[in-house]
Formats: sequence, C-alpha cells, structure tokens
Amino acid sequence: MANFESTFKDEVRRLARKEIRLTMGNTQQTVTALRREVNRLKHKVDSLEKKLAKQSRLVARGAAGEAVAAVTAPDEETSPKRFSRRGLHAHRKKLGLSAADYGRLAGLSGLSIYNYEHGKTRPRNANLAALMAIRQLGKREAEQRLAEMDGN
Repeated sequence: MANFESTFKDEVRRLARKEIRLTMGNTQQTVTALRREVNRLKHKVDSLEKKLAKQSRLVARGAAGEAVAAVTAPDEETSPKRFSRRGLHAHRKKLGLSAADYGRLAGLSGLSIYNYEHGKTRPRNANLAALMAIRQLGKREAEQRLAEMDGN
C-alpha cells in the first residue's frame, strides 16, 4: 500500500508541476512584454521632459516670442551646431585625408584639426560652420577641391 501511495503522490506532484509550468510560462511572457513596454514608455517620457526643459530654458532666457520662434522653426543660423571629435576623425579617415589636407579644405591648419580630434580644443562658431560644410563632401568632391587648391 505504501508503494501505491508514494507513486500516486509523485504522479500528482508531477502533474501539478506541469500545470504550473504551463500557466507560469504564459504569465512570465506577459510580464516580460509588459516590462519592455514600461521601459519604452519611461524612455519616451524622459525624452519629452528633456525637450520641455529645453524649451522652458529658451523661453526664460530671452523674449518669449523670439525663443518660441527659434524652437518651433529652427533655421541653419539659429540651430546649434553639434561637434563631435570622434565624428570629425571618422569623417576625415573616411575621406582618406591627412589632418593638414582636411584643414586646408576648411581653411584651418592641420594642427587645429589634430587638436579638435584629440579633444584639446573645440572649434569656434566660425570654424565649426566651415567644418559642417565639409561634412557634406564626399571623397571625390574633397579630392577635387584639393586639386583645385593645388592648381591655383
């Protein structure tokens, strides 16, 4: 009788575990999907809060009408230019140019380009505008402009 009893208990345990595993598997998948959705929404809220804070700073900084116009319709003169030393280095390498040649294209010295890439200095607004103009060039265009500079 003890053998039947222990076998019966083992079978009930096995079936209960199987049923729990099936039920919990679906629940775990649902919980995982909901956690992902919550994280996505948290990131979205964070980005919206940052945008709101930026707009609030712009409004508080100057006249409300000017700041709102700058935020709603940025044009190239008012939009801030972002500078990345790694981006500058990557673009220069992509074009296959030395720092001196890249500087000649921008109207700067090779040492300035080197210092920008290594984070020793940051370009001023006028220099930054020249660097942004070069960012639009491809390898052939850059080589062509350098050849024109050498020809003149």
